[in-house]
Amino acid sequence: MGKIRVESIVAAPPRRVFDIARDVDMLPQFMKSLKRIDVLERAPDDSFLRCRWFAEERLVFARQKMCWVQKDWWDEDALTCRSLVDEKEPGNYKSLCATWSFGPRNGGAVMVIEVDFQMEHPLMTRRAHKLLDALMERNNRELLGNIKRRAERDCGCVRLPADR
Repeated sequence: MGKIRVESIVAAPPRRVFDIARDVDMLPQFMKSLKRIDVLERAPDDSFLRCRWFAEERLVFARQKMCWVQKDWWDEDALTCRSLVDEKEPGNYKSLCATWSFGPRNGGAVMVIEVDFQMEHPLMTRRAHKLLDALMERNNRELLGNIKRRAERDCGCVRLPADR
């Protein structure tokens, strides 16, 4: 279970898009299911963050609350972020590994997020796995779409062709 890849083309400089994405305090505004992020550790230069994430998602007939601790390594030179669930406090995840990159494309930027994850639950079925994959993809599309809108608004850029 759990491999997704989402891409978004942005009419803004890659560095600006990277800076918006890196502002974890803003991320709950960009994804409806993300309720709060508490920063537990932060490197003085923001190259490393350890945060507790709180999310809530409607699954079939009930709302499911989720909580996990995630470690993020932000590389300003490569414009990338690598994330891992904290093995000491994985919460609802059995595993989570993500990469996020911000590169040049068509005079603007391309954001790509890839997530490989497994949820921890004894009743996981193939159908449940597919539902969770779809939710993870939808939530990350929403996140990238809102970052894109913010970056383009901030720099007054013309929107680039539709995302894939």
